[in-house]
Amino acid sequence: MPPRALWPGIGEPPETPGSWEEYAADIDLGLLEHGISNAILVGHSLGGVASLVAAVRNPGRYRALVMLDPTLLPDRVLVQLRAAKAAGGHRPIADSWAGRARERKNEFATRDEAFAAWRGRTLFEDWSDAALWRYVESGLRPTGTGFVLRWSPAWEAHDYASIYTESWDEVSRIPADLPALVISGGTSDTFGAASAARFKAMAPGAVMETVPGFGHLFPQAAPEETARRIGAWLANLR
Repeated sequence: MPPRALWPGIGEPPETPGSWEEYAADIDLGLLEHGISNAILVGHSLGGVASLVAAVRNPGRYRALVMLDPTLLPDRVLVQLRAAKAAGGHRPIADSWAGRARERKNEFATRDEAFAAWRGRTLFEDWSDAALWRYVESGLRPTGTGFVLRWSPAWEAHDYASIYTESWDEVSRIPADLPALVISGGTSDTFGAASAARFKAMAPGAVMETVPGFGHLFPQAAPEETARRIGAWLANLR
């Protein structure tokens, strides 16, 4: 069940922003259509928030929730986003992120060109060459004359513009009997120590862990360690 941006034939995203709640609804619908119950949700970044919303809205369908560096933004950011949305105007922060996404290089003549371009970016500095090559091979779609990003800049921009601003309210609604694990990157600028402390205060039953030395993309930069931590936690579930 890939996210909307990766659906076959999805085309361009809507012209107006949506909400990450739509991704949560897609999770629920997909599981129902496939007859899957008692599922364990594991989501990174936007996927972490979508998994959180899905688990809170329909807790009986899920056995456990694992969130990897979820995009739970500080209140000072969310207040601005809510106010702008209520007024029907632009949301400068989200618009800025969306604008940078739209300008992202989308076409490459070869996979080697993409690897070279990404290898020098700060975002990937803690990734091994092997991890970056896996990203190149899975993240690009051949066009016949070259390669383009499978998750297009237009869809990435739409996702930024659709940031869910009530995500912290969802944290307070995590059922006490739903096991929850939150893993953050030690150097992450998305889910830092303050966010982790707030999450723990709102959901005291949650287990909080950190992967030292890695940033927001630690699941790709340290996949074995990430898998080990998730596996060890799941092994202790009743």
